[in-house]
Amino acid sequence: MNTELFIATRYLRSKKRKFFSLSTAIAIGGIFVGVAALLITLSMMNGFQNELRRRILGGTPHIIVRKYFNEPVANYEELVTKLSKHQFVKALAPFVIQKSIVRFKKRMDGVVLKGVNAELEKGITEIEHKMISGIFDLEGGCVLGVELAHNLMASVGDTLIIASPFGDRLGLFPRAKKLILKGIFDFGYYDYNSTIVYMDLKDIQSLY
Repeated sequence: MNTELFIATRYLRSKKRKFFSLSTAIAIGGIFVGVAALLITLSMMNGFQNELRRRILGGTPHIIVRKYFNEPVANYEELVTKLSKHQFVKALAPFVIQKSIVRFKKRMDGVVLKGVNAELEKGITEIEHKMISGIFDLEGGCVLGVELAHNLMASVGDTLIIASPFGDRLGLFPRAKKLILKGIFDFGYYDYNSTIVYMDLKDIQSLY
């Protein structure tokens, strides 16, 4: 018998009888319950953190390349070609993000437009696997989150109006574009589901 086990056995057993005393049993039970509760709480917190990280990263690239002061990258095609040759780059895709307003019938909401190349975006985010209605097709259309679709009371096949805060060349009217709602996604993240609208990169470039 090793030293630790010998000391533990002598301490746990009463002097008169060879069994645990009541006070010792209560103490051990309290320690057991406390440690178990701590382990369960830590496991739940770690699981929640991992799930939240997975949901957020599911719709966000690991690295974003920008110019200073968020200025547009004029020669982004050359940058894409150059970065794609790097040995540690698995996938990349150009994008444009702008704030805008989406309207369906008499309902409207402020949104964040994300203009992407649909085929390239599939290699960056999990958007293709998060569709709960319709498909991830941006040709002449757009996709948006389940919460935003609920707020607008819009369904797949409806025609939405995307309005830019910037005016036309004369500055008299805001630029607007009609797009067909091709699909609805659910990332399990309310802020993302209620604000993001995916549209084709060329369509958003024509608005901004």
